[in-house]
Amino acid sequence: MTNTFTILWDLMLGHRVKGKEYFPYYLKTIGITKLTTIFLIVASFSLFILPAEQAFALTTINWSAASFQPLYGPAWGGPPLPITFTVENDDLAGNAGIDTISVLITSSVGDSTTLSLEENALNNGIFTNTKLIFMYENAEFGITDTGTLLIYDDCSSSEVGNCDPNMIETLIGGTGSGMTVYSTTEPGGIFFDLTETGPNTSEFTTTLHFSTISSDPLSSTLLVSPGDTITIEDELNGSWVNGLIIPPLIGAGAIQVEEFGTVTASYNGVSETVNVDPTGLPGRGGGGAVRPGLVLNFLAAASGSITFVDPTLGVLRNGILVQTNGFCFDLFCLDVFEYFNHLPIQQVNSGSTHTISLTAYCPGGSNRCNFASVGAAPPGTDINSVDWNVMLKRTGNSNDWQVTKNDPNGMLGDVTGTVQVIDASRIQFTFNVQFITPASIGTVDGNAEPPEDNMILVTEIRNSKGGSGRNIFNEGVFVNDIYAYPQVDASYLPSVTVAPLCLNEDPTDRNTCAFELVRQWTIKQAEEKLKEIYEQNNYKTD
Repeated sequence: MTNTFTILWDLMLGHRVKGKEYFPYYLKTIGITKLTTIFLIVASFSLFILPAEQAFALTTINWSAASFQPLYGPAWGGPPLPITFTVENDDLAGNAGIDTISVLITSSVGDSTTLSLEENALNNGIFTNTKLIFMYENAEFGITDTGTLLIYDDCSSSEVGNCDPNMIETLIGGTGSGMTVYSTTEPGGIFFDLTETGPNTSEFTTTLHFSTISSDPLSSTLLVSPGDTITIEDELNGSWVNGLIIPPLIGAGAIQVEEFGTVTASYNGVSETVNVDPTGLPGRGGGGAVRPGLVLNFLAAASGSITFVDPTLGVLRNGILVQTNGFCFDLFCLDVFEYFNHLPIQQVNSGSTHTISLTAYCPGGSNRCNFASVGAAPPGTDINSVDWNVMLKRTGNSNDWQVTKNDPNGMLGDVTGTVQVIDASRIQFTFNVQFITPASIGTVDGNAEPPEDNMILVTEIRNSKGGSGRNIFNEGVFVNDIYAYPQVDASYLPSVTVAPLCLNEDPTDRNTCAFELVRQWTIKQAEEKLKEIYEQNNYKTD
C-alpha cells in the first residue's frame, strides 16, 4: 500500500471572473516519496537564492603561518612578527553589538591557556588575536614579581665567562657579552650585568625587577606595562626568549611549548594545530644552554646551582625548601630534605588499605609533571630492587591519568590513584594501596617482630623534559599478619611448626584458611596438641 499525504493544492490561489471559476481549490493526494523530493528541490534551490551566511553558518580557525618559532613576537616589535590566528563565526556576524569569545590554546607539553578575542569593528563575526607568545619555561610575570636571568659560559669558546676558576666574574651588559632586556614599553632595551654565582660555577645570574615608572640598569629593573611582551637577549650569540607581563590585554596570551611540538587553537567544536619550529641559534661557551634563561624567581635558586627541569617533593638542589609535607603515609607527613629520609616504621594489617600521597613541585609548571610512582624494596636497596611498584602516568597530551600496578609476587590487593593540581607549579599524586602479603610472621596485637623484615619505600616523580626526582624513606612499612598463630614458648626440642588448618586445597591462601579456629585455642590446648604431635613422632615429652 502506498503512503500518501493530502494537501490543499492551489497554485494560482483560485478565483472567479464573471462567474467563471479559474483554478478552483480542490484536494489532491500526493505520495510521500514525491513530497520528499519536492522539499529537497526547494531546499537546494534556496542555497542559490539566499546569501551564504543565511543558508548555513560556519566556524573556522586559521593560523597566520603553518609554523612558528618561540622567537616570534619579540618586545622590540619584530621581526619576526607576533604569532596570530583568526576565528570566524558566521552566527555572530551582524548581530547587535561587538562580541567577545574565548579560545582555548593547548600545547604538546600539556600547557593550556584561554585567550579572550574581540570581534572586529565591522561586526562581521571575525576575531583576530593581537599576539601569542611561545615560552620555553613559565615566564609570565606580575609587575610585583621578580625573576632570575641566567647565562652559562665556561670561557671555553668565547674568552669571556668563567675564565678564572678562582674568581667570581661578571658579564658586562652592553659590551657584547652580557644581556639586553626589552619590553613593549621599553623597546630600545636596557643593558644588564650578570655575576657568577660562585668561583668556577660558570653560571651568571641577576635578579630581574619590574617597574611602571622607569628602568634602572643598576638594580636590574625594567620598565613595563600590563600586557607587555618582555624579551631577554644574549648579546654574545644573539639568541633570545620571550615572556609576558600579566594580566594580558584582550587578544594576547602566552603558552609553554617545545621545539618540534605543536600548539592547537580550539573554539566552538573546531580545532586547528600549528607546528613549533626550532630556532637554530648557536649555543654559548662550554655547550651551555642554547638560549638565555628567564624564569620566575621561585623557580630558581637564590644563589649557587639552579634547577630548571627536576621535579621535587621538597627542596631544590641548593637546599631551599619549596614544598612542605611532600610525602604522607595516611596522616603522617614529612618534609623531604634529602635523598634518604627517616620515616618511622608504619605498621599496617594484612588486608587493610592505606593512603600514600606525594606532593610535587614542578619547575616550569605543574602540567609538566607526567609520572609518579611509589614502591617497596628490601632495606639497603633502591628503586631498582622494588618488590612492588604502583604508578600514575599521564596518557598523551591530555589530563587523563592511568594507574598501574607492578606486583609479580601478589603482595598487594586493590590499588587506585588520583591526581590533583594544586596551583601552577604544584601537583599531588595520591595512591590508595591494599596490603595483602605480610612482611613476616608478626603478632596479632600489632607488635611487629622482627623489625628488620620491614620494606623501605621509594618514590619517583618525572616531567616531560626528562627531569626526575627520586627519594627513599627508610624503615618504611611493615605488614602484620592478622591471621598469625599465637606464639607459644615451649621447652620441647626440636621446635615443631604447626601447619595451618585450611578449608581449601591452597594452604598459601591466607584469606581462606581457618585461622579463627586456631586463635580460639587456649595456650593449654595448643600445648596438648604439640604434645600429641611429639608423641606421634616418637619424641620424648617429659
